[in-house]
Amino acid sequence: MLAIGGEEFTAILPHTSEEGAVHIATQMQSAIDQLRIPHQTSLVSPYLTLSLGVVCTVPSPERSPTDLVEAADQMLYQAKQRGRNQIVHCSLMGQEQSVG
Repeated sequence: MLAIGGEEFTAILPHTSEEGAVHIATQMQSAIDQLRIPHQTSLVSPYLTLSLGVVCTVPSPERSPTDLVEAADQMLYQAKQRGRNQIVHCSLMGQEQSVG
């Protein structure tokens, strides 16, 4: 886990499939939900929620690490646009999907 700015963090999960990464993201979201941390100014929930952008790729010379970061940022943006407390994921070669 690495803080990359303000309220954003990244987790790098080597040798993890997209399905496995979404499973881990779901577990992370559930763990935060179970903490019931009050969030009085939220329009989504009275408690802290977690929006996640998940991207899977296989490293290659054609893709830079920046491509991965930009794709994850886009997935996170979509999760927030869909009402927050969402997981949106994709493969760099595939279509994005949402998990509520």
